[in-house]
Amino acid sequence: EYLLAALNAYARGDRHSGVMQPLAAGLSDSQRRALALHYAGRSMPARQAVNRGDAARGRQIAERGIPALRVPACSACHGPGDAPRNPYYPKLAGQYEDYLVLQLEVFKEQHRGGSRYHHLMHPVAARLTPEMMRDVAAFYAALSPVTESRPSSSPESTSPSR
Repeated sequence: EYLLAALNAYARGDRHSGVMQPLAAGLSDSQRRALALHYAGRSMPARQAVNRGDAARGRQIAERGIPALRVPACSACHGPGDAPRNPYYPKLAGQYEDYLVLQLEVFKEQHRGGSRYHHLMHPVAARLTPEMMRDVAAFYAALSPVTESRPSSSPESTSPSR
C-alpha cells in the first residue's frame, strides 16, 4: 500500500522528484500497482551500515520518543514490532541511513508530500535536531529489513552487521 501510495503521489505531483515524478506520471494505474507489488515482494540485499549517527541513541528515540519535545516513538508507526500498523506508513527497517536523514530533513522543511498521512511527520521532524535525525536513521539502517529485528550486536556497537 505504501509503495503504491508513493507512486500515485509522484504521478499526481504531490511528492516531488525530478526522477520519479515523470516516470510515475507516465504509468497507468495498473502499471503503478504492478510495480508496487513487484518491489514490495523483493528482498533487500545485505549491506554494511554507514552509521554516521549513534544507533543506541536512535534506538531510544525510536522506542520511547522524546516526550519533553513531544516527539512520539517512531516504532509506533514505522516498526519494528508486532503491533498492527497503518499500511500507508513505511517500514523503516533496513533503509539507507542517508536516505532516512534526507527524508526527515525534507519533512522538517515541509517539502515532503506523499500519502494522505505525510503531514503527520512535519511537526515531528521539526522537533528533531540533525544529530537526532542521524541517530534514528542509524538505528533503522542497522535493522534487518526482512524481520524488522533489532541489531544482533550490543546497542553500543557502531557497526552492526546484517
